[in-house]
Amino acid sequence: DNLRQISKNRFVIMLQCERVDVDILCGGDLGPDAATAAKAFLTMNPDDRQPRSASVTEFQRNFVCKHPDDSTATMYKDCVRLAKHWRDQNSRLRGKVSSYSLELLMMYAFDQFSGQKRTFVSVFQTFLNLIAADDIRIVFEDYYKEFDVPYDVLTEAPGWPLIMDPANPTNNIATRLFDVWDEMVSWAYETLDGSVPRFDWAAGSYAVNCFFVHVDVGL
Repeated sequence: DNLRQISKNRFVIMLQCERVDVDILCGGDLGPDAATAAKAFLTMNPDDRQPRSASVTEFQRNFVCKHPDDSTATMYKDCVRLAKHWRDQNSRLRGKVSSYSLELLMMYAFDQFSGQKRTFVSVFQTFLNLIAADDIRIVFEDYYKEFDVPYDVLTEAPGWPLIMDPANPTNNIATRLFDVWDEMVSWAYETLDGSVPRFDWAAGSYAVNCFFVHVDVGL
């Protein structure tokens, strides 16, 4: 009795139950594994790609869960927590930048230290520099290669970041950030140059406990 429909379109039905919003997306079976699903997207008509994007949710989750390896997983998760806290401190970004996009950005920043010693501060600084540089091109090649990405996807938004969904070679995650990307870049610059004193992250070490940071982040 408490469930009601808010709206719907060809991609999603939006419901509300006890003041909790619920989105129901239609998917479908695209194959037994992520590589097979990725190939399926490449053979689809462009108009059919978005309605089927929910089909790879399991593969997206599995990708995030298995990366990075166990020996560095704790630090990575801590960095992601700080990235989410960083986002939420800006009212213009809160609720508009998905956790999934932050996880992919942080994962890419984390991978830049392959073979080198990582520190919490250096990884988070790399994450901020990545956004501030404003020329992002990220393709994770676990399930498909960069040359598999269709030309229409690569040229969909010239001059804008490219953050490819690791489970869907036709989905540039960055297209969902267009309305807030300039604000993300500005926020990254402000954090790096010390204009945001609550993120004086260069001052010391970190501690693990949900939202943590030894230095003052107002928690």
